[in-house]
Amino acid sequence: MRASPTRSSLTPVLLSGVVVFNVLTLAFLLLFAACNRLTTDDFCFLGKVRSLGVVGCAAWYWQHWTGRWASSSLIALVTALSGPSCRLWGYSLVTLLAFTLSLWWLLNVLARRVLSVRPSPLVMANLAFFLVGQLFFATFERGQAWVWLSGSATYLWPLSLLFVALALLLHPKPSPIQLLTASLLFGLIPGCNETLAFVSLLGLGAAAGFFGLRARFRIRVLRRDPAFLKAFWPLLLCLAGSSLVVFAPGTHARQATVARGDMGNVLAYTLHALTFFPHHRLPWLAMPALFGYAVGRLYPLAEAQDARSTARLLPLLAAGVVVATFLSVLPAALADRSGPPLRAWLQITVVFVGACFAAGFILANSMGKVSRDGPMFSALLAVGLLANALLAAYFLKQQYPIVTRYAASYDARLRFLYAKQAQGTTGLAIMDNLPDSGWLITADTSTDPQSWLNQCLKDGLALGFDVRCRR
Repeated sequence: MRASPTRSSLTPVLLSGVVVFNVLTLAFLLLFAACNRLTTDDFCFLGKVRSLGVVGCAAWYWQHWTGRWASSSLIALVTALSGPSCRLWGYSLVTLLAFTLSLWWLLNVLARRVLSVRPSPLVMANLAFFLVGQLFFATFERGQAWVWLSGSATYLWPLSLLFVALALLLHPKPSPIQLLTASLLFGLIPGCNETLAFVSLLGLGAAAGFFGLRARFRIRVLRRDPAFLKAFWPLLLCLAGSSLVVFAPGTHARQATVARGDMGNVLAYTLHALTFFPHHRLPWLAMPALFGYAVGRLYPLAEAQDARSTARLLPLLAAGVVVATFLSVLPAALADRSGPPLRAWLQITVVFVGACFAAGFILANSMGKVSRDGPMFSALLAVGLLANALLAAYFLKQQYPIVTRYAASYDARLRFLYAKQAQGTTGLAIMDNLPDSGWLITADTSTDPQSWLNQCLKDGLALGFDVRCRR
């Protein structure tokens, strides 16, 4: 690894812009954590927890609605701990911290093994949180995927598990404890998200098959081959976790309520995703590319005369994005003709943001001496980081009054319902409608007291009367 001559001029610009953006992102996520409450499906879980307990609730859902045994257990536990206020600020903070630390750990491992550099923990923490912010803003249905309890347990937490597992497996010779931990994490992923489990199974299966074929599947050799064992044991645990989902009665019960898709459906949703991201999230994809280019400038991989060959990686990277998007869409689009909901695209968001970062890094290493011309790029980077921060500040200013007003109205509704309960009300209570929830998922219910939303709210709060909205 050689040092870039532009490092001294580029580093202050990069780190200053990253820190400013991170402060705004942190303020944004803390705001959402403070305003996060139980909503919709969460109340259904809370009702089952009240009657069956945490374990009984998870078992009931496994039997009757979903095979996602790990996420159901997490949701049941958190709802049980939420208390009468139904606030989830503690859960939101733990979720954000876990995701950031898992990405920080993985980036540290990649920096040491790919770039052969060891930046300070503080620098890596800022870089990791910068990418967390890019992922957050690039996500569709941000509140549902990142904040909502039922959504984050299904889509965000399994990514944290995957990042930690990959960081452990990237060690040249992981210890038995590290290998066991990584394998257990891969076993948990299917219990949260079938799509991520499917991609994990394909990757681990391909790796195990490759190393097995290399050793001609000789047991004596494979038992001592660290590379094979790093793929085999996680694959075995991931298969075990997946079997609990596939054979769950709840999986088949839920599947019976939707129309199955076909390969035409899969291809249509793949094409939709490949065009939807560049069209609707271009600023949040351009910045990771610019950021990756800056990192490539700071830590070039090869000498100029050899660096041109790295440009050949760009078509492979593009093909990888197409394949990864296809595989991410495949399970949900086959299981349900309506395809995966936008909140389920978080996995594809990681693919796009990661690919844009990698494309910028590859481009920086494929331009030879041209990439050493620093002042112009430093100015471009500064403009990009400023625009990035201004966008984050704009959304923060836009969402702050909306979500705080929504949270205050939510709390007022709870006080109203608890007062009615204390008065011994029977029959029907009519609630004021909640205001716009912004990026958060709303807890507003229906005008029909018998709708599932209203009944879940009634059961979750253990109310002795039916409820409905005023309009």
